Amino acid sequence: MELFEKRKTNYEFEPPFSNIEEFKAREQSLQASRLNYIKQYTTETFEDIVKDSDLLRPRLLDKKINYLEEKYIEILDNPDIPSEQKIVLLENSETVINFKLREHNEKFHSKKENKTIKSKNSLKEFKEKIRNARKAEILLSSGEEILNAIRAVNTNYPEIQKFIDFKLDTSCSRPHCLYKPINTIIRMPGENSSFYRKEVNGSLRKMMEEYLNIDKNEITESQIKTFIFLHEVGHAYDFIYNFISEYSSRKEAYEKLLERNKKSLQNLPIQKKGEDFRKISQNLKDGVLKLSEIEGLEEKYKNMDVNSFIKLQNKMIRELPEERIANEFAAEIMSNYWDIFNLK
Repeated sequence: MELFEKRKTNYEFEPPFSNIEEFKAREQSLQASRLNYIKQYTTETFEDIVKDSDLLRPRLLDKKINYLEEKYIEILDNPDIPSEQKIVLLENSETVINFKLREHNEKFHSKKENKTIKSKNSLKEFKEKIRNARKAEILLSSGEEILNAIRAVNTNYPEIQKFIDFKLDTSCSRPHCLYKPINTIIRMPGENSSFYRKEVNGSLRKMMEEYLNIDKNEITESQIKTFIFLHEVGHAYDFIYNFISEYSSRKEAYEKLLERNKKSLQNLPIQKKGEDFRKISQNLKDGVLKLSEIEGLEEKYKNMDVNSFIKLQNKMIRELPEERIANEFAAEIMSNYWDIFNLK
């Protein structure tokens, strides 16, 4: 089930375009009527429309859902509402529908009539539409680099989109992949994240130079943003193709993935990475924490210069299997579509 069929603009993520002019023309068209949500439209409206008594009356329920969908579309085509507000409200709508589905199961679990099955399916279908609208809005609000990247991923690996969900998380400074037994969730910081700007002159340039075979001084901020996002999608790729496809159940695949990642951390001086190690490294730089005070750290590291130690730890993190796979995935996608990603 794709986004609302009656929407004014087709938001399906198409393959990358043959040239940058075609891409920019398409982006202008998308931005002209991008998905929007209005502040005054709250989840209480949904609760008021879908009453308990309607759950057993498919025709009435479908009629109310159709009315609600038209109302959403009217809202989503409004260009004046901030994306963050739209996404939060879409998430709230999903929560309400989930509650209604649980309520449906509790009230009618013993009834097998066609009308109860049909009403439940109607709610599920509408939930899927809301979910896809939310995912699209998150990607649209993250900038043209992210839109282009997801199109490229869907072209090379169309199966991935079935296993990835996107969530907006303004508390994080960069995209972050979370593994779940059912799927992977990539938390997106939004378009105004400061992380991308911080990384412009960071060690990421040197790593991209190695993976993409380009001069690090010519790498643009847009390309850095793209690589960071694709790296996180690469973690999802790792889970899907190296674990889910290899084990009989997703639960087993998930457990094996966690087992590998836990084992790989044991190769690090400090068995932390990501945001956990970034906090430690900042405390080390600020003098709040000393290497000699870190429990479990081998003696050979405790007398090192702080900056040298942080550089060593980060280098070893990049060499972990899961990080190497994610970097190689990002490099593959960007190399295959370099004309598109060569944005200034």
